[in-house]
Amino acid sequence: MYVGYRDLVAELRRRHPGLLVCGEGWYDALLAIFPMNQTWLDMAAPPRFDELPMRYARVLGHLLDGAPGAGSTGVHEGGTRPLGLPLRVDGYVPVLSIVDDTFPKHHDAVRAFCRAVAGP
Repeated sequence: MYVGYRDLVAELRRRHPGLLVCGEGWYDALLAIFPMNQTWLDMAAPPRFDELPMRYARVLGHLLDGAPGAGSTGVHEGGTRPLGLPLRVDGYVPVLSIVDDTFPKHHDAVRAFCRAVAGP
């Protein structure tokens, strides 16, 4: 798998310079190939192995984080999960899930999320 990922990412970058390639999940060897990974973090506990992915790479929020409103996870098998305030940890890039009613019905929640991400 490592060689396949390495070759695939090299070819994508050759064809499309500047393309951001992001992995899903991670293990230590892949951090050199995918410097950004989508993964979940347990909001109630410290991040899993935070010294690895967030020290050497960046972590994007995951699809299982629910959208404003009913907390729909869209295409994720998780169903629903209430949206909380974005986690603010160095190396973590919060992501806002968007579903059908996010903008028309929950613009205040979108604004609050964006303000929380931007910080004081």
